[in-house]
Amino acid sequence: MQLHRTLIKTGLLYALFFTMYSCTKTEDLPPLSEDRVVEYKIVNLPNDEVIYGAIDNEANEITVYLPFYYGLLVIDPEIKLSTGAALRDPIVPINTTSTTTTYTVRAANGSVRTYTLHIILQSTESLQVTWPEGTFPANLSPQRYLPAITGNFAHTNPQIVEVTLINQQTNQRYPLKATSLTPVQDYYSLRTDRIPAEVTKGSYKIEIKNLGHTATMEEPFEIAYEQPDVYFTPSLITMKKTDEWEIVPYSTVFLGLEKVTATVKGQDYELPIKSWNRTQMKITFPADFPTGPLSDVSVHFDFKEWQRVTLIAQLNITES
Repeated sequence: MQLHRTLIKTGLLYALFFTMYSCTKTEDLPPLSEDRVVEYKIVNLPNDEVIYGAIDNEANEITVYLPFYYGLLVIDPEIKLSTGAALRDPIVPINTTSTTTTYTVRAANGSVRTYTLHIILQSTESLQVTWPEGTFPANLSPQRYLPAITGNFAHTNPQIVEVTLINQQTNQRYPLKATSLTPVQDYYSLRTDRIPAEVTKGSYKIEIKNLGHTATMEEPFEIAYEQPDVYFTPSLITMKKTDEWEIVPYSTVFLGLEKVTATVKGQDYELPIKSWNRTQMKITFPADFPTGPLSDVSVHFDFKEWQRVTLIAQLNITES
């Protein structure tokens, strides 16, 4: 009798279980929206490597993580969309410092979605820069070169390094172009272009930006003016008497130019200064200046508060 009751209870429980699950309704998932980016990848990498962006269709964001060692200045993306969808704008290379890039996708059914692109530069934890021992800058002037700077840049692309000279008295900032980054043992050596000609004398520090980090070289150094020097080719210079003779400095800048004089066969001729600035001068010839081949002409340049500079020129001056 007890066994019979047990079987009845077991049967009722089974029937109840079967009824509950046999009545469960299966619902289909909602269809995916048709205005989606389904793949975002970066293809301008060496050795046919590819980086994929992370796509968030709820926040409408695309995030790209760029390792520092690629040293990319721009990314060149390839984008795949939902079937039938199209981008509002053409796909173009993006600067890796961009924070305003968006992509608007229009589906075939007319729905529209706009994604925001986030580029995350994965770099070292901090930027550390220094002058190598024994190379602290001294006797610097406009148009001269800084010593090499060492640091943990961790890449070899100088285009993504920003170097700025900062005047400590005026806070005037002068960009300085980075020209090379070379790995040396466990650090990198940074070279820059010449100190800009417009830099004024004074005390300066250097600020460097690299892959989202900024470092300032704390010890200031001095930039001073030096004796102006002049350059022109030693070979024969042929010009018309009505031409302007353009002359440039030699690794210095022109300061306080007052007069230019040419000595031809013992006779001095003042050459009128048409215009001048720190990086060039334009001079002309007076009406009585001799013509024809003129050998070993002494050309004198007088600068206020600086010594006279004299160069020897080989000239051939024609009337027309």
